[in-house]
Amino acid sequence: MPIYAFADEWRLHSPSHSRVASLSQAPSEIDVHPPDVVKTKGSGRRPLTSLEQAMKMKTKPGRKCAECGEVGNHDARNCKKIKEMQKKK
Repeated sequence: MPIYAFADEWRLHSPSHSRVASLSQAPSEIDVHPPDVVKTKGSGRRPLTSLEQAMKMKTKPGRKCAECGEVGNHDARNCKKIKEMQKKK
């Protein structure tokens, strides 16, 4: 840090003076918008391949549809047979 001959010189070059000067030049209205993409902390999960997804679905026990009685990956809410019957009506 340089040595100044006068106290006024030191005050002009001090960090607090530069902060005050920058605050006086701040805009009167600030427009700040939220970011478009937000990421949480930590590392993300690795996306599963189609093979891994198929293996995961195969190991899950099937649901029994209350409407058609089939055991599979659907229930009464999303039964294809019920939807086909409703389309015919």
